[in-house]
Amino acid sequence: MFYYMYQIKNKVNGKIYIGVHKTSDMNDGYMGSGKVIRAAINKHGIENFEKTILETFESSEEMFRREKAVVTEDFLSRDDVYNLRRGGLGGFDHINKQGLQRIARVNANKTLEQKYGADFLSILGKKGTSKQKINGQLAQSIDRLRNYPGFKSESQKNNALAKANNEESIRKKKETWKLTARGQGKNNSQYGTAWITNGTNNKKIIRTDPLPTGWRYGRISCPRPATK
Repeated sequence: MFYYMYQIKNKVNGKIYIGVHKTSDMNDGYMGSGKVIRAAINKHGIENFEKTILETFESSEEMFRREKAVVTEDFLSRDDVYNLRRGGLGGFDHINKQGLQRIARVNANKTLEQKYGADFLSILGKKGTSKQKINGQLAQSIDRLRNYPGFKSESQKNNALAKANNEESIRKKKETWKLTARGQGKNNSQYGTAWITNGTNNKKIIRTDPLPTGWRYGRISCPRPATK
C-alpha cells in the first residue's frame, strides 16, 4: 500500500489543492475528492490540471499527521487554494468512524460564515428555511441571499449556460468524461435499463425483462399535461 501527499494545480488560474491519498496503484488516476476541486476540474477540463506528488509516507497515521501540518487555517485563508477544511482528519469516513462529525460541522460552518455572513444558517439551512416559511421571513431571506457573493442574475445564468454548452465546453466535457470513465458502463445511471413505448406512454424496464405485449423498444415524445 502507498501513502502520499499530492498537489493539484490549475494551469489556468494557478489555484492549488493539497490532499493525501492511500492506494495500491500509484497510477490509479486519482485527482482528489473535494467538491470544489472536482467542480473546478469539470469547469476547466482535466487537461488544465497537473498533479504533483509532494511526499510519500510509511503509514496513514504519518500521512494524516503531515497533512495536518500543511493544510492549516492559514493555508485555508489563502485566495489561491481549493481546500475548504483543515488537513489531518483522515477524510469523512474517518470522521464518521471516530464520532467527529460535530467537529467537521463546526469547521464547515466557519467556512460558510466567512463566505455568506453570520446569518448563513437562517438563509441556507433547511431548519432555518422551514422556520421562515412559518413566520413569513422566507422572501426576505431570499432577497438577502441574492445580495451575497456568488448569486447570479437571470442574464448571468443564461450567459453561463450558453458558455457551458458551446462547442469548446462540450468538447472539454467529453474529454474529461472519457478520462474519468464518467457515464460509461456501470458508471452510467441507466446501465442495464431500456425505454419501451406502446405508442402512447413510455416507461423504463430492466433490459433482461421480457417485453410486455403491445410494447416496443424506444420512446416517443409525450405531450405534457396542461397546468392550471
